[in-house]
Formats: sequence, C-alpha cells, structure tokens
Amino acid sequence: MENFTQSTENEKSVTLNNYALKQLNETRKWSMFLSVLGFIAIGLMVLFWIGIMAGLGIGKDLGLGVLSFIPLIVVLIIYFFPIYYLLKFSLNAKKAVEMRDDFFISSAIKYLKMHYQFMGILAIIALALNIFAFFMAIIAASLGEMF
Repeated sequence: MENFTQSTENEKSVTLNNYALKQLNETRKWSMFLSVLGFIAIGLMVLFWIGIMAGLGIGKDLGLGVLSFIPLIVVLIIYFFPIYYLLKFSLNAKKAVEMRDDFFISSAIKYLKMHYQFMGILAIIALALNIFAFFMAIIAASLGEMF
C-alpha cells in the first residue's frame, strides 16, 4: 500500500494512505461538480440580467441600467469567490492524487480553508443582517402602534 507523506516544520509527517487519497479524489469530484454548477449559475444570472434589460428597453437609459447592474455585480462578486476557491481546491486535489505531491495537497487544503472561511464570514454577515432586520421590524411595529 503506497503512502503519501507531508513533512512539517518540526519534522513530523502526515501520511495519507490509499483510502484517504480515494476519499480526497471523491471529494474533489463533487467539489468540481459544484464549482462548475456555480459558474453556470453566474453565467445564467448575467444572461438573465441582459435579457431583462433588453426586454424592458432600459439599455437606452444608461442611468437606470447602471443602477440596476450594481446589485448584480455585488451578488456576482459574493458568489464568485467561494466557487473559485472550490474550483481551485478541486484542481489542486486532482494533481495531489495523481502526482502524490505534498505541494498540491497543501495548496488544495489552503483553498478549501479559504472557501469555508469565506462562507463562515458570509454566514456571520447574514446572521447580523437578520438580527438587525428583526430589531428594526420590532421598532417599526412599536412606532406604528403609537400613531
């Protein structure tokens, strides 16, 4: 049974056996699928926006077209990075499994960490916005009862 070993600064090593490499390979296949699906969704969002702008004839009035494009750009940027990190994880994990190279396994894990770090920060922001919206709704309801 072949082993894949990675050295660390203090000369300890981590060994990935064939089972671990098989699991990494399966994980990278699913991450590749999800990243491709994400990039397709980004492309469809752009096409959908272009279709709406063309259908409504907003392209002639650049002010309204640009203003409607800003939220789309924000959503696309937020959506792009975790998908990109997942793609990079998948590509580096594939090279790590094929070449049994510790550089690629380290790089793959780095991009997986970046993916989950981004998603965690996004979850914290979403939670904070929901809490803020909840308190604003309570304030609005209490002010509405006053009048």
